[in-house]
Amino acid sequence: MILGLQVFLALIGAIFGASWITSNLDKTTYLGTTGLAESEKNGFGYYLIQMLGTWVLIFTNFVPISMMVSLDWVKLL
Repeated sequence: MILGLQVFLALIGAIFGASWITSNLDKTTYLGTTGLAESEKNGFGYYLIQMLGTWVLIFTNFVPISMMVSLDWVKLL
């Protein structure tokens, strides 16, 4: 159940992130894509897979970090 929720939330974040990147590709100089020809730019699917991997990595770190913080608080109390 938790894995399904994690994948669902990662997919939502990836869809929003990929759509934002593809719509703002020409305006963002920090992404390194200004001045590229249209054939050199990546599409929505590429950014969706890239962002999905990013969000899965972010969500897999939430549980261990929160468990460590909880254990430290229990030790402190």
